[in-house]
Amino acid sequence: TNIVNPSVIYDQGQYYVIMQKYRPQKYSISVKKLIADKKIKGLEPYAEMDLAAEEVPFDFTGLGDGRFAFIKKAGLEYSVCLSGLDCRELVLFEAPLKGMKLQNLSAEISEAGINRLTFSWAVKETLPRYGFLDLKDSCFALSDQNISGGVYYPLLQSSSKLFYIGQ
Repeated sequence: TNIVNPSVIYDQGQYYVIMQKYRPQKYSISVKKLIADKKIKGLEPYAEMDLAAEEVPFDFTGLGDGRFAFIKKAGLEYSVCLSGLDCRELVLFEAPLKGMKLQNLSAEISEAGINRLTFSWAVKETLPRYGFLDLKDSCFALSDQNISGGVYYPLLQSSSKLFYIGQ
């Protein structure tokens, strides 16, 4: 089926599956409604967004307000992107450092809602580090220290405790 990297998102009483769809030399983002009552019955096409050649979307995460975020790789450049479930609009935040690799995107949920997106990042000769994108002011914040084993799948709890996987 050439569909990978799916993520289930809940919005206004409906579950959606957002996934990367691949055709030779071309990726798209496919959004499907999850059809279920007590059992999953299938997926119904909802929206699709075609990307330019060699643009690769991955690490989809829901924002809880009818939007989702993902990382997009275009050549050697990375960015964090936001889109509505209808795939009509794309907001792009380019990685702030040249040669910066992004991975492990997730939404940080607090009592005030989703205020930022957390991720791992690295440049040449560094271990993966913690970073986040503040959605209120559209600014990136990046850790400047290597941590033994690197920082993978970071989660910040209550703006004070960082949880992550090291390798």
